[in-house]
Amino acid sequence: MKWLLILAGLWLAPAVAHADPCEGRLPDRAGATFSGLVRHIRDGDSLCVGSSTNPSTWIEVGLSDFDAPELQSPTGRTDSKRLSGLLCERVLTCMGVHGRNGRVSSMIG
Repeated sequence: MKWLLILAGLWLAPAVAHADPCEGRLPDRAGATFSGLVRHIRDGDSLCVGSSTNPSTWIEVGLSDFDAPELQSPTGRTDSKRLSGLLCERVLTCMGVHGRNGRVSSMIG
């Protein structure tokens, strides 16, 4: 039984470790702009932007006024690949906006 738990942990660990590489800080206020290279595509409507190769500086960005299926949905991987083909390795300028929860989030669009 113990080996089964170890195998399950090894199997799940890589998925958890690579689930969200965007670790950078969001802007402190709405209206603040930032730019960087698109470093990672999460799904069809969210990505990571960063000015360096260090994931701790990458900021998670959502596409404004756009909603794509989540990665686990039937078309999620296709949508993610499509967004990657359009934006990966391009420089984007983004802006902090007030999110639905009242906190600052980042958007492009």
